[in-house]
Amino acid sequence: MIKAYKSGFIKMNDESAKRKGNYLVIEMTVKSLSFIHLIIISQDGLVFAEAIDSMTEITGYHRYSTTSSTYIGAGELIPLNTQDKNGMIEGLTIQLGFNYHLTAQAFGEGLLRLSGQL
Repeated sequence: MIKAYKSGFIKMNDESAKRKGNYLVIEMTVKSLSFIHLIIISQDGLVFAEAIDSMTEITGYHRYSTTSSTYIGAGELIPLNTQDKNGMIEGLTIQLGFNYHLTAQAFGEGLLRLSGQL
């Protein structure tokens, strides 16, 4: 299952300040796996891609813990539609106002990182 969100900020590890901006947060869950694949993309490209061990959900905020003992939080979350007739990435870029080519490239790079090829 794939869920996508628009995020107004992210916060990694123990950063004192939030990284404000527009982010695309994509959570990919496979029933046979015990973890979630997480990809976070900004308007400029890939920000984060890693397997997540656990996730804490609070209304409008998700906190993700990774296998490497790091965590990342994403806030001001707004659910996005992943079922666009033109394709998932096309639909997400329209909803966010992101550049399609940069977003598609960042998504592909994130998938490669998750597969261990990058």
